[in-house]
Amino acid sequence: MKYQLWVACVCMLACNKPFDKPETYENPDITANISIKQLKTLHTVKGKFESITEDYIITGVVTADDRSGNFYKSIVIEDATGGISLVLSRAALYNDYPLGRRLFIKAKGLVLGDYRGLMQLGAGIDVSDPSDLAVAGIAAPLLSKYIIKGNLHNTVTPVIVTADKLTTALQDEYQNRLIQLQDVQFAAADSMATYANSVTRQAGSFTLQNCEESVITLRNSAYANFASAALPRGRGSVTGVYTVFNSAKQLMIRDTADVQCRGERCNKVQPVEEDVPYEQGIQLKGSGSVLFDCNRLDSIWPAGISLHTDVTAIDSGVVASFAATKASWAATTGGFKNYASATGLSVNSTQAQQQASVNRALGIRQVSATDKGVAFVLAVNNTLQCKNITLSFLLQSLDAASGRATTWVVDYAQGSYPTTYTPVITTPELLVTGKNSFTSTAVKVVLPEAVANSNKKLTIRIVALTATTGSGSRASTAIDDIKLEWN
Repeated sequence: MKYQLWVACVCMLACNKPFDKPETYENPDITANISIKQLKTLHTVKGKFESITEDYIITGVVTADDRSGNFYKSIVIEDATGGISLVLSRAALYNDYPLGRRLFIKAKGLVLGDYRGLMQLGAGIDVSDPSDLAVAGIAAPLLSKYIIKGNLHNTVTPVIVTADKLTTALQDEYQNRLIQLQDVQFAAADSMATYANSVTRQAGSFTLQNCEESVITLRNSAYANFASAALPRGRGSVTGVYTVFNSAKQLMIRDTADVQCRGERCNKVQPVEEDVPYEQGIQLKGSGSVLFDCNRLDSIWPAGISLHTDVTAIDSGVVASFAATKASWAATTGGFKNYASATGLSVNSTQAQQQASVNRALGIRQVSATDKGVAFVLAVNNTLQCKNITLSFLLQSLDAASGRATTWVVDYAQGSYPTTYTPVITTPELLVTGKNSFTSTAVKVVLPEAVANSNKKLTIRIVALTATTGSGSRASTAIDDIKLEWN
């Protein structure tokens, strides 16, 4: 009995042992000797790089990290005088440098520069693309050498500004600062859009408007964890880090909590074409060609190609999802799919043979909801110094049991927000899939000289604008070996 009591007492004492306190972070014994604004004045010419040789130390609080994925291998800090982007060669930075943490940056040995006008601090010059130099990230093993962690849970209140106060100057006081725009909304044309396309890995760029005009572009990564979330349709405030890209003013949110647009819309805004360089599409350089063979659709999405529904002759419609798993030609479930190409197979190829085929094609199975208004879309950044542009592709009708006929056309438009598409003549002129056929037709399009040597975005669509004809099920259509040529 005495032994039992003794054991009980020992257990009670053990249970009452205080837990270890979580590690706290106080600010280190280090003092900043220069402000962020003062440091940024060392960099005065866009495209140049300044090596920091003095023992400068800046301090700032993290206002944007990479937790959501909208920022990648970078964080943003700011003090009372300004903000700056830190380029760091590591992922999951939020584990060490979360929002609200104070950091002290030992700048000696680092490089100050900009990428397309956005000021950045890093470890050197990234020469991976000699024609487009950038600031290189600080290597992961060296982060603790240059970045000293301070205390946590500091609050940074966004600066409320109006868009007319924002400029693209290197020394703009709001660049890399956390700002808030009030009484803004997304364009009505984007009411069905998501922040980005996580399936096709296409970033999102959307115009924010006030009641009078377009004011800024909201830029979202396709790798953000909120990429598939729908844009809000109301009016309100948007908070984010103010960035620039050449002549474009951009806002980068941390997550969707930064977008508080739930109020009644203002309907007086007219669409405004902005001179925003398009960078997410197909790049034409010099004389040459680019080929998309579609063979890796299950792992790599071809940049500059997107899939759309609800398309009309004057409307780009909405970006559609894509099923990356290999699909059967005869499967009647609708949607854009990863089909086996007709090349090398026959009308009698089994499902197993289709699955085994490494020659793939980008396709769609139409159903009643997509009877018309579906499109394969190519986005070209610009056509500067390019002429005699042609498009060729294989148009394939894959399910011989499909009785209805789909008629396809090719059209194009220029500009960031096209509202009119111009059809072009194709060879052959009549493009039809379905109608109980199994075909692979080589199609060629010569684009007009009007699209040559332009700094505007070029959009090309392979599109079914009219309803299917005939009876029975709708077609399984695919395109393959998509090729652009120019000189």
